[in-house]
Amino acid sequence: HKIFLNGQFFNPKKNYLPLIFKEKNYSTYGFLSSSILDRAFGTSSGFDFYEDNINTERRCEETLNLFKEKLNTLKEPFFLWIHFFDPHSPYTPPENFKKNFENPYDGEIAYTDFCVGELFKILPENTVSLIIGDHGELLGEHGELQHGVLLYNGAIKVPCLLINPEIKNKKFSKIISFEELYNIIYDYFFQDKKLDDILNKIEEKPVISSSLYGREVFGFEEARAVIFKNYKLILYGEKNFKLFDLVKDPKEEKDISKEKRDKTKEMIKILKEKKFPSNLGDFPKEGEEILKSLGYLTQAKEENLKDPEKGVLVENKIREALEKFQINDIKKAVEILNSVLLEYPQHSEALSALGKIYLSIGENKKSLDIFKKLYSLRSNDITANLRYGQALLANNLLDEAEKILSFCIEKNPRLKEAYGELSKIYSKKGKIEKIMELQKKAEENKVEDTILLFEVAKIKESEKKYDESFLLYHKCYKANPLNLEPLLALARVSMKKGNAKMAINYYTQILKIYPNNYEANYNLGILLYILEAKKDESLKYLYKAYNFCPNNNA
Repeated sequence: HKIFLNGQFFNPKKNYLPLIFKEKNYSTYGFLSSSILDRAFGTSSGFDFYEDNINTERRCEETLNLFKEKLNTLKEPFFLWIHFFDPHSPYTPPENFKKNFENPYDGEIAYTDFCVGELFKILPENTVSLIIGDHGELLGEHGELQHGVLLYNGAIKVPCLLINPEIKNKKFSKIISFEELYNIIYDYFFQDKKLDDILNKIEEKPVISSSLYGREVFGFEEARAVIFKNYKLILYGEKNFKLFDLVKDPKEEKDISKEKRDKTKEMIKILKEKKFPSNLGDFPKEGEEILKSLGYLTQAKEENLKDPEKGVLVENKIREALEKFQINDIKKAVEILNSVLLEYPQHSEALSALGKIYLSIGENKKSLDIFKKLYSLRSNDITANLRYGQALLANNLLDEAEKILSFCIEKNPRLKEAYGELSKIYSKKGKIEKIMELQKKAEENKVEDTILLFEVAKIKESEKKYDESFLLYHKCYKANPLNLEPLLALARVSMKKGNAKMAINYYTQILKIYPNNYEANYNLGILLYILEAKKDESLKYLYKAYNFCPNNNA
C-alpha cells in the first residue's frame, strides 16, 4: 500500500479487504477512534458505513456505544472494523482503571481489554474475529518513551488473537507479518481453506519492519529491521547496524554483529532486497499533491540526518518541556525548548511546541516569529500553515491569516481547527455570508467545529432566529461545559425567547463556575429583583457586579 506515515493519502487497490468483502456481497462497517483514520485520507473506501466524526480521538466506550446504536441494523454477512485507540500518550485511563494501576499505560490497556470484552458480549455467536495491535510502546527502553522511531520488539511485537469456532485454545508460535496475516484472512474467507490447514502450512521466512517516521519528521536516519531464525538485525541508514540473538537476548541489549559477521551480512542482504522510498516523492503521482499538502514530501536535508537512538533523546526533551507546560511551569518549558533549538535550530517539533506555548500565554509576537520560521522551513506542511495562520490571527494580521487558513481548508477540507480560526477572521471583518458559506462547506465534509458553530449561532441570534441560535449555542456548551461564552449566550437567548426562569438557571450555573463574572452577577441581580422581588439576594449579586465591573464602568 506504500503508506509509511499517518496523514499520507491511501489510494486503495482491488486487494484492500473492505473492497473485497463488499464485492463478495458483505455489508461493510467501520467505527474509528482517532482522526488519523479520517476518510480524508482514503481509508473509508469499500465501507458502506464509516463512523469517523472525531475531534482528535475518543475513548473506546464512546466508539463501542456508537456501534451498539447501529447493531440492530447490521446486515449479514458483514465485515466489521472497530478501532480502539486508548493506549496512546497521554495515558489517561478512566478513574476506576487509573486507581487500580500504578502505571497509567497499564490502566489504558486494561480499559481497552474491558471494551473488547464488552464488544464480544454483543457480537453474533458465529462471528469470526481477529484482535490485533498495531504497535507497542517502548516506555523508555532503548531511550524511546513511546513508539514510531525505533524498531525494538517492545514497539513492534504485538498481540494477535484469532477467535473462531473451528479452533480452540491453540497457540501459534511462529513470527508472522501483517502481510502474512492478510494472506491468512484471504485464504480462509475466499479460497475455502480450513484455518488449521492454512496455519500449518505457513513457512518461517524473514519478517521485515521499517520506520520512515524518524527520517521524515525529525531528520533521523531511516530505521529498518529483519527477524529471521531467532536473529534480528536493526539497520539505520546504510552502515549503522546491530545484530541480536533473540533467544539468548530477548531484551535486545547485546549487539553481536562483530561476532557474527556472516550472519550480519546475510541479514543486511535480506533487508536491502526490500526497497523503500528514498523520499515520499517516490509515491504514485495521483497522491503527490495531497501528500505535499500534509507536509510528508518535505524532505530533511541529508546533512541533518542523525542516529535515531541519539535523536530520540532530543524528542524526550521536547516531551519533558510539554509536560512542564502542562503543569504551568512555563519558564522551564521555554528553557528546555530553547536549549534544543540552540543545538538544532531547524527542529520542526521544537519550533512548533515553543510557538504553541507562546501563543497560549499571549506572547503573540514571539509566537508569530517562531511560526513564521517554521512556515519558511515547511511551507507545504499543513500543520505549519495552520499554526502560522493562528499566529497571524493572534497578531490581528487578518488578510494574511485568511489567505493561509483558506489554503489549509482547500488542501484538507476536514481540517477542523482551520474552520474555527477562519470563522473568527470573517467575524472580525463582518463577512456574515462567508461564515455561512464556511458552515456549508463544513457540513459537506462532515466537520463540526464549535468555534464556527458559535459564530453561526451569533448570526442566527442577530436575525432573531432564537430557536436555531439556542440549539447551536447548546451544542457548543455540550462540547465544553466549562466554556463561559456559550453559557452566557444561552442565558441571553433564553431571555429573548421569553423564558426568564431558564435564564436565571443559566446565570446561576455560570456563577458556580465563574463566581466573579460581571455579566452573570448583574443580570441575575436584575432578574431576581424584577421577577421574584428578592431584594436582598438581588443586591448581593448587584454589589458583586459593581465590584467586578470591567474598567470600573459600573
